[in-house]
Amino acid sequence: MSSCRRLKLVGIAGLTAVLLSSLTMGAFAENSETGDPGDPIVQGEEAL
Repeated sequence: MSSCRRLKLVGIAGLTAVLLSSLTMGAFAENSETGDPGDPIVQGEEAL
């Protein structure tokens, strides 16, 4: 396998990994903005 072809393959794999991770993080950020009651951070009188 030539070095140019290997470099292209690594670049495509890297871009795919970045795209998948950004989509995943975007989905988690969308859920956190809603302020779901299942949020583990407790404040006020309910805090221990």
